[in-house]
Formats: sequence, C-alpha cells, structure tokens
Amino acid sequence: KHKGGWGLYYHVDYVGAPRNSKMLNVTPVQNPWEQLTLAYENGIDRLWILNVGDLKPMEYPISQFMDMAWNPHKYDVNNITRHTRDWCAQQFGESQADEAARILNLTCKYNGRCTPEMLDKNTYSLENGEWQEVVNQYLQLEADALRQYNCLPASYHDAYRQIILFPIELMSNLHQMYFAQAQNHALYKQGNPKANVWADECERLFKRDSLICDYYNHKMAGGKWNGMMTQKHIGYKSWNDDFEKDTCPELFRVTSKDGVIISENNGVVEIEAPYYSSKTDAAEAKWTEIPFMGKSVSAMTLMPYTKSVKGASITYKFKMQVSKTSDGKAFNGKQKVRIHVITKSTLDYLNKGGLTYGVSLDGASPVEVNFNKDLNEKPENIYNIYYPTIATRIVDKVIELELPASSDGIHTLTLTPNDPAIVFEKIVIDGRKGKKSVKVI
Repeated sequence: KHKGGWGLYYHVDYVGAPRNSKMLNVTPVQNPWEQLTLAYENGIDRLWILNVGDLKPMEYPISQFMDMAWNPHKYDVNNITRHTRDWCAQQFGESQADEAARILNLTCKYNGRCTPEMLDKNTYSLENGEWQEVVNQYLQLEADALRQYNCLPASYHDAYRQIILFPIELMSNLHQMYFAQAQNHALYKQGNPKANVWADECERLFKRDSLICDYYNHKMAGGKWNGMMTQKHIGYKSWNDDFEKDTCPELFRVTSKDGVIISENNGVVEIEAPYYSSKTDAAEAKWTEIPFMGKSVSAMTLMPYTKSVKGASITYKFKMQVSKTSDGKAFNGKQKVRIHVITKSTLDYLNKGGLTYGVSLDGASPVEVNFNKDLNEKPENIYNIYYPTIATRIVDKVIELELPASSDGIHTLTLTPNDPAIVFEKIVIDGRKGKKSVKVI
C-alpha cells in the first residue's frame, strides 16, 4: 500500500554475506521465473532492476529476466524450459537446441546448489557417497557438453564455450578438487599413504582451474574477453574476496612408509601393495614398485626376476579390533578373518606346479598359498579358470586365518614369496562375519 508503489531488485551477481557470488552464472532457470511471477502477481509491475555485475557470464539470466519483464505471462510452470530451448536455438541453431537447452538447464541447476565461492571440502558428505555422486554428475555433464561442442560448426565454438562449456568445466573441476581435498584429509587421519595420491590430484586440479580460466581470457575468441575470468574464487575465509590470489586448498601428506598403519573401515582393511610398513630384500633380488600397475595404485615385486627370492619378505601393519560377544568378551581371544591377496595373473612359467608365497599374521608360521597351479589350458581349467582369469588380469586368493587379540588392535601381515615374478597388487582383510563380497580395486 506504499503510495509510490514498489519495485523489484533481483541479483544474479552478489557482493555480501555469507560470500560474494561473482564468478559465474549460478542461477537456476526456474528461480527467476518463480520469483518474478510472485512479484508480478502481487502488483510489482512497473519497475524491475537486475544486478548482473560482470555482464559476460550472465548472458542467459539477463535474457531470461528481460523476456519475462516484457511479457510476464508468456512462460508458465509447463513451459519455463521452453525459454531455454528457444534461446539456445537462437545461439546455436535449431538442430542443436534441444541438447544445448538440456545441458544449460542442468548447468544452471547444478551450479545453483553451491556457488564457486561457497564450495569447500565439507559441502558434501564422503561417508554416504554424496561427494562422489555430485562429482559424477558433473563429469557426465562435462562429457555431454564436450560431445556437443565437437559436433558444432566451428563458428559456434566460442559462444558455446562461453555460455555452456566453460561454466561446466570450471565447476566440474572445482568439485573434483574439493572432493580430492576431502579424501586427502580423511585418509590422512587414518595414516593411510593414499592420502598423498589425493593430495597430488588436488594440486593438479588447482592448476587446471587456472588453465581453464587462462584459455577463456587469452585463447578463446582470440583473446577478445581477456580479463573477464580473473575473479578470485578459491581461498575465501570471509564474505568478501579480500585475499591476494587463488590459493590451493590445505593438504596433508603421510611422509614415510615406515610405521604406516592402515585402519579398518566397516570391518574391512584395504592395503595397497606399496604401502608397506617394512620390507626385506633377498640377496640379489630387490623389492621394486611398478607404478600404475594393476587396478589401483601400483604393485610390488622382486627384481631381477632371474635371481633367488630366498629371505625376502614384505610386512604391512593394520588396525582391526577382535569382535566381542554381547557381554564385551572376545571370542576366545581370536576371530577368523578372510585375507584376500590380489596378485597379477602370472602363469606358472617355471612349470613347477604353481608359484607360491606365504601369508603370516602377527609372526605366526606362514601359510603357503599356490596361486596359479590351475591357471593353465588343461581341459578342466581352460574355460572356468584360465580364460576368466586372463580377462580380469588378477588372481584373488582368499586365506582364512585367526586374528589374535591385541591390546591396541594393531596387527602385522607378512608376505614371503617362494618364487620370483610374483607381483602383489593389493591386500584386503575382511573381518566381517559371514561370507560377504569385497571389492578388489
């Protein structure tokens, strides 16, 4: 009832608490439509003002705002995404409009969940898989956008990159970076050396962020829009961007393999082969890490393969408490655990009836494991063992042993190769009751 009437002031760029939002368009397509409809239906029909900050990243929300201001009733709940489709047809051609509109709508939706400035390692949960799910959504969207970009005539490339591809690449990369930081912190707390892998990944993604922006500023459209993407967005501590430059997220590293103790997670301990606590070489054969070997990090073997492995061993430390009864007592001080030793699918090249290694818990006598005696083309083995093993490239041997009680829950597992050319990739110790499957990657 104000005698002068009312106007509307809407933000797609924002400076203020809790954080500035200035880097990208992070406004879902549906949000302006819903709020402008609310305002118009309540009599605010004379003056609408849009805060756009930098004009360049806000091409679409500016267009949507102005089109609604011109004709507020043209778009309703049943056809709001039609605006996105018509706009994409204007920008990229009729034949590309449907896919471009689908991708742009999802871009605005995903980016609207959390701005680049607000995003950090705690935005989503590692424990319930939320972080991985969001990262996967962005990776899929990025793949879809790259696929369409490569199908477009070159004359559309700059416009498509500005409107669709760049915002997706930047936000996908930021989500991957903070996901890597979250993984690094969680694994560091466990003393798990895999924290270092995620630290390297986070640093790589931090650098990629600058390269994505550099391409926008200096290479896209021949450098026409240089300076448009120099906005700081990594390193916020308060609401404003009063810090010198983008800074890599805080990371931690497990500095030495000596004394590394891998903790259980829901009754399962996963140990990558290179994350040993100690190792003993043979007289002439030395423990050697083969980088990127296998399904996960890397592998360990004794080289050269022509030398004796006698006296060699490799030991891993892990933490796992013995299960207890309802009255708090241990089951006779021991429990059964299933130990998966994952090796490369090496054949019995010595033709000795199989290559073997020993497995020992807490210094007990080793149990001998023959991992490839059936890995051959004999009629009884060729189709049900030989060919399936070749396809997976690994041998997963399961040994059931008793886990002794320990005051601090810390145990040692020692592998002793009896033959050369045995390549260890991973060890999984399953302390859960019942026969349950475990992942081996």
